[in-house]
Amino acid sequence: MGISSSSYCSNSGNNKNKSFIQELGDRHPFSDLELQTLVACYRHITSVEGDAGGNNSSFLVKLVTAEHMSRFSTGRAEDGSVATAPLDDPELEMRICRVQRAEQLLPHGFSNMLRDICFRDDTYANSFSYGNAPSKNNEELEKFLSSISECGGRRGSRAVLKATHLCATSLGGRALPQAENILDMCYRLAIVTEILCATDERIEELSKNQDSLPQSLIQSLARKIGKSNQSYSSYQSNEEKSEDDGVSLKQFTEWSESTVPLLSSILPTFFHNLLFPTKPYPPSRTPFIFPNLSLSDQPSAFFSYATSPLLFAFGCMSKSLCGKVRNHSFPIVYIYLS
Repeated sequence: MGISSSSYCSNSGNNKNKSFIQELGDRHPFSDLELQTLVACYRHITSVEGDAGGNNSSFLVKLVTAEHMSRFSTGRAEDGSVATAPLDDPELEMRICRVQRAEQLLPHGFSNMLRDICFRDDTYANSFSYGNAPSKNNEELEKFLSSISECGGRRGSRAVLKATHLCATSLGGRALPQAENILDMCYRLAIVTEILCATDERIEELSKNQDSLPQSLIQSLARKIGKSNQSYSSYQSNEEKSEDDGVSLKQFTEWSESTVPLLSSILPTFFHNLLFPTKPYPPSRTPFIFPNLSLSDQPSAFFSYATSPLLFAFGCMSKSLCGKVRNHSFPIVYIYLS
């Protein structure tokens, strides 16, 4: 029996798409299924009115929508496009609602900033040697995949810290970010990361009291960059600061690795919960899970609410203090972070 022309075209298109995904896999540290999701996300966010920011939806909402659509795809055409999933699907509506709620907790402009980071020209891919050079026709896609691999922890913790520092720099609008800017962003991102996959009850707990700052970590980082107590007081004031008051990438990296090793897990966990919500976190990497005292049968005298900055600080120090823990898991005395 012969093969119909429609079947031949379909198989030809699928084979081309499979070959394209495999070529991307030679350059980017993702599985074929992950790459299919990421390519679908890229094509969705860049096809909306010809621009990733072409409609009223935020960049994060577009990513969530594209990921959802890619899971409902029954097949991909020759150009790699995906079948359209119903946009009134209850699961998608729930995820969009969570993302929109989360965006209210993030620093102003975070979504747009992240879009710029994911499509930046100075992508870290330039510093890596791949087996095959990317096609000129897919440069923007290559930038996107390269940036996601960096932010998503696929290139190691130092690449994540570099991306985190870049995010804080972009939000702060200065040559170097301030310690307060970096750690406030990380603190809020840690809460949002939990919200993306938490129960409704847990989300209600996490949506309260984000006005505080992780002062213990801010002071620790300030000491790392040589600030005295007097200069730190000035650092917190509204006085104009000189550019050298900022935190360099080298200082931030050294401090993070020695004091809060799980800080570099926040951004990758955020991207995983956003882009691969139905897949388990890779066993070779450690996710950041905001400490949760729900196992304790008595209120804590040290942590007055679910998003306590001190809880966040402990969670950044050790994976044994992340997720569901009891009060007695934490030191009774206040730890001096050095």
